[in-house]
Amino acid sequence: MKRETTDRVSTLPAPERIGIEDSYSLSPIQEGMLFHSLAVEGSGLYVQQMVCVLKEDLDLDLFERAWRRLADRHPVLRTIFRWKEDGLPRQDVLASSPLEIEIRNDLIDRTAGPVRPIKAFLEEDRRRGFDLGAAPPWRLTLFQMPERKWTCIWTFHHLLLDGRSHTKVFEEVFSVYDALGRGESIRFEKVRPFKEYVEWFKSQDMEEAERF
Repeated sequence: MKRETTDRVSTLPAPERIGIEDSYSLSPIQEGMLFHSLAVEGSGLYVQQMVCVLKEDLDLDLFERAWRRLADRHPVLRTIFRWKEDGLPRQDVLASSPLEIEIRNDLIDRTAGPVRPIKAFLEEDRRRGFDLGAAPPWRLTLFQMPERKWTCIWTFHHLLLDGRSHTKVFEEVFSVYDALGRGESIRFEKVRPFKEYVEWFKSQDMEEAERF
């Protein structure tokens, strides 16, 4: 399939050029996911995808700004993983998010249904996986469709988000997008970083928990 992209794809600077804002250990579930992901690289294991059809024209600048706002708000969207230094896995929160958005226009003039090309892309995208230590393991792909429609595909690793969290992120993204389009500011409740949960978990008495 012919692949055409615009020059809107963001470059991804190395983490050391961005700076590390915070660093802490993984939760036990994250450790298990990391182990299995590394054991079967290229399989698509724990790679999640959300597909959203936008039945209206999209302001690409506002869309990118909305995602950057969410990445600034949620440290988990700026998190990378490392495990080679001393054998103990860590997650590092970058000071800023190296956002990657790929714009594809190879389906814009397609008269037949785009379902099969989208399905082929999803399979390829899943197996592409992520370099977990190079950049936060999530990316966005926008397919420009006929009649001013878009298909948005958000791909992310399960290390970052669970099933309830990713729908919340999408809700916030479009709330910010709509507010930016109206020239309004939007205020969210303060979020508690995932680090607090990891520290709370490690402070628990495991023997007491097992007896319970």
